[in-house]
Amino acid sequence: MYWMNNRQIEIVYIILEHPKGITGSKISKEIEVTTRTIRNDVSSINSVLKKIGCSIHSDKQRGYFILEDDFYAVRNFIKQYHYENNKKIANNPTERRYYILGQLVLKESILIYTLAEELYVSEQTIYKDIKKLMQTLKEKYYFNHISFSNGMVALQAPEMELRILFYRVIKDEIYLKNSFINSNLYQLTQEYYSLQKLQYIKEKVCLFCQENDIYLNDRVIFVIVWMSLITAVRIESKKLLEKKVEVFYENPALHQMVTNLLNDLHVSYSSMDQNLLQNYMETLGFETDKDDYQLETDSIIAEFFKQVKVKYNYDFKSVPSLCDNFKCHLQLAIKRLVMNYQLVNPLVDDFKLKYPFAFEISMLIVPILYDRYGLYLNEDEVSFLSLYVLMFLNVKNTKVNVLLVNSLQKSFINFIKSWLDLEYKEYIQIVATTPLYRLSKELEKHPVDLIISDTVLDVSIQTPYLIMNHLPGLQEKEYLNNFIFNRADFFSGIQVFKKVFNRKNVLFVNENLDFTDLMKRCADHLVVQGNIQEADSFVDYLISREMVYSTHICNSCFMPHPLIADACMSGICIVIQKGKTMVNNTLFKVGFVLALEPRLDYNMSYIYELIYKIASSEKTIEFLLSLDDEAECLEYLENIAQVMCDNNLN
Repeated sequence: MYWMNNRQIEIVYIILEHPKGITGSKISKEIEVTTRTIRNDVSSINSVLKKIGCSIHSDKQRGYFILEDDFYAVRNFIKQYHYENNKKIANNPTERRYYILGQLVLKESILIYTLAEELYVSEQTIYKDIKKLMQTLKEKYYFNHISFSNGMVALQAPEMELRILFYRVIKDEIYLKNSFINSNLYQLTQEYYSLQKLQYIKEKVCLFCQENDIYLNDRVIFVIVWMSLITAVRIESKKLLEKKVEVFYENPALHQMVTNLLNDLHVSYSSMDQNLLQNYMETLGFETDKDDYQLETDSIIAEFFKQVKVKYNYDFKSVPSLCDNFKCHLQLAIKRLVMNYQLVNPLVDDFKLKYPFAFEISMLIVPILYDRYGLYLNEDEVSFLSLYVLMFLNVKNTKVNVLLVNSLQKSFINFIKSWLDLEYKEYIQIVATTPLYRLSKELEKHPVDLIISDTVLDVSIQTPYLIMNHLPGLQEKEYLNNFIFNRADFFSGIQVFKKVFNRKNVLFVNENLDFTDLMKRCADHLVVQGNIQEADSFVDYLISREMVYSTHICNSCFMPHPLIADACMSGICIVIQKGKTMVNNTLFKVGFVLALEPRLDYNMSYIYELIYKIASSEKTIEFLLSLDDEAECLEYLENIAQVMCDNNLN
């Protein structure tokens, strides 16, 4: 008796969608299997379609197709067949990878041939699936315990790492799809999947929350249910945790819920089983009444805000809503940090490249957390915190509120309004247009940064104003440019450039050096120029940062600098390496070594923007490497700075 799996049903649907025909290679790309698998599947499909006197045809020109006379018969048959015989077999690459992982966890090793037979695909497809699975686990979960050779794939990992992997996969899947019934998790747990047991655990969790006045959203409840099921299965399989697990934070309500769940599942659990499960449930945001934890987080937040204020003169607390959201995110980030479970951001490199200043401000949290816990927060977590910093910077750099005052014809002030909207739409917000006699009342009604009037105003008015009683020209435009950018704490790009760049801090290197020796040469230059007092400690801090948080931007261009800013005077040493230096397996060609004061008295975002713009241009890097003269190098960079400055003002 013949039957079809889900993938074969999908192939029929694809062919039905292409009445004129579709090639096997196109079908194979769409469902990610080999053309050989497609040929075998079509053969199996035709064995089933014989029941209704139809078949899938093929030729070299059209590929696979169904005769017009058979089209509706095949379509109706396949719909009915799908309804009556739908098998829960992995029928796409993602489901196959989850199935393979589940089988490996259960059996520890398995023949690739066996997996191919079970999943109705070729061994070549299984090889591709395993490679992709290994890559995903390594990059996303830092899990590197799968190997395969001689037709066998195996998994050997400590039990704690396996459970943590399951917990993280469960959370990611449910948070992504926001669904209790998840096809990928089904494939992962197929051997012991029980919808009845999942519903039973869910009822217990909901009942506990109701009885204890605890609010959890659906996603958190779903994750708790699946985590509890996995834990119970591993305990029943006599899989013991190798390391001692201490509870992360005392949380009586969560502790009681975990105890109740494990008891209701009738498993002989240890305190380590209970603590590990509780710790990971804690990372979901389960509310706690632990005052000490709140106080500790508040202390960390206060120190971070203090350092941002001291170094950049930004008052984060001036935007309470962002402050509260930042605090909530950091609380969970700290929990994940201590549990060695940190989020992964696939866009972290793009974020660093696009918003370097927001990311650098967020990096101030790293030494604070390291001092408390002796652990480094990864760049992925820092990038998520940077989102709140970015929002703060956007709020800080709000538009200039302008009040328009007219005493002449209203058509003239409307012209000025149109001109402002055309030239300064990104920087100016017109709050109102008013006759001269209502000026005082309008100033009481609106927060106004600048008044633009077509007539002379009373000199007693405290708000800055600009008289425009003729067509705007260069003088008016210059005034507005200066007002807008001075108010937003923007300094002239050239002023900033000349303050931190110095011809004597341009270093050309023509020999092979390791990274430490190269940085020592740069530090010696910074000492001579009075930027730092002592070279060795500067290099030690710089190397420590580089080993944990790479400052590589792109195109072999780096921006090395310590996390601790204690320079006597801010400055940058430009190093052009024509020899060979490797940093964490990356070639070092051009570097901008930053020595930063504890408090910056200029807009540092401009410097980061300039360096990142230079690094992002491969031609610019190549040109810098072709130079041999310090003055020529500095002149070239100053030209780039001038262009950037002009673009900002025009």
